[in-house]
Amino acid sequence: MKLKGSFALVLACVMLLSGKVFASGVEDLANLLAEKGVISYGQAQQIVTESNEQARQELLSGKSVLVPQWVQNMTFQGDLRLRAQTDWDSSNNSRLRERMRLRLGVETRPVEKMQIGFGLATGSMGVSGTSVKDAEASSTNHTFEYMNKAPIMVDYGYIQYEPLEYLTVRGGKVKSKTQIWNTSDLLWDGDYNPDGVNATLKTSVSESSKFTANAGWYTFGEGKQGNLLADAYILQPVIEFSRSDVKVKAGLAYQQFNFAGRTNAGTGIVKNYDYKVVNPSLSVDIDNAIGGLTFNIYGDFAQNIQNDMPKVNNEDAVTGYLAGIGLGHNKLDKFGTWQVKAMYRYLEQYAVPEGLGDSDAYGGKAGKGYELTATFGLTKALSFGIDYYQMTNIDGNVPKSLCQFDFVYKF
Repeated sequence: MKLKGSFALVLACVMLLSGKVFASGVEDLANLLAEKGVISYGQAQQIVTESNEQARQELLSGKSVLVPQWVQNMTFQGDLRLRAQTDWDSSNNSRLRERMRLRLGVETRPVEKMQIGFGLATGSMGVSGTSVKDAEASSTNHTFEYMNKAPIMVDYGYIQYEPLEYLTVRGGKVKSKTQIWNTSDLLWDGDYNPDGVNATLKTSVSESSKFTANAGWYTFGEGKQGNLLADAYILQPVIEFSRSDVKVKAGLAYQQFNFAGRTNAGTGIVKNYDYKVVNPSLSVDIDNAIGGLTFNIYGDFAQNIQNDMPKVNNEDAVTGYLAGIGLGHNKLDKFGTWQVKAMYRYLEQYAVPEGLGDSDAYGGKAGKGYELTATFGLTKALSFGIDYYQMTNIDGNVPKSLCQFDFVYKF
């Protein structure tokens, strides 16, 4: 006796949507029922459509029984930046480069309280002895050249564990900005992801204030020939106040870089000096300050208190700072949105380890001068930006300029 009408349709749906039959099996069984005349072909198509939609909803909610949990929890993000960059100095020496940056990040939660992530990015390959290495650790740019391909490297890779609601622990090549909170790239370039372990503690002090503490240990290479490895320690408490449209955030970091007499980066290169850097940071953000726009003022200061640093022109050279202001929309998510910033930076030779900060600011070396940026939203994911540097060395000599034009698409 053949099943007819709505009863057959309900029975088939129960069988097919039970979560124990794969999508291809759902379609095959529905077609078989239609061929046997149990249901119509229209009803068969309805079953397949509803089954696919339910499977999609289960996958989006992380409740699918057919796909592993870590796959359902996986998220992807990335961006592609196309850049035209020109550098010039007072001797009319100029350099024009067309560059590209491609980054892709993947994150997943295999079990509760644990997250694993890794990222790939373009870069510049170099040769050190018999090893091929990243030629510029603080940059993810690929410069276009004659008939070449862009190398892709592992930009970061970490395991993160949250044993307590207010505590997060990470290890590996951790993502930039998890090691410290700074308002700028005076001390740490945003493209540099350090190797080591860190922990972040977050808690609410009151309805309008939060407390955060960052602590970490980072390695700069292996120890060879009996030498200790070069490493660094960071400890930073941060307090944040929010009241109406005003948010104030302040932090005080201690960063100790142990280099003297230690093998750096496994290359046999030994640095002569340690660095003990006291680093206060402050930012003030005011929403709806002018016509619905956000105004912000921010700054970082660095003082190396290591007492055996060399002199420069018979004076200490252990201070650095950056002060900046900004105005614009909170998000560049549609046409007509924009942000502008103006910064002044001053970085003496022994304030922080050379090459750790912004590689575009005077080549990452000691110097002083201005940086101006303007960014415009074009679509929800596409923006256009201009970044201009005008800098000299600390003595005010040897001026250098740099200008970058960027199209950035985020996905």
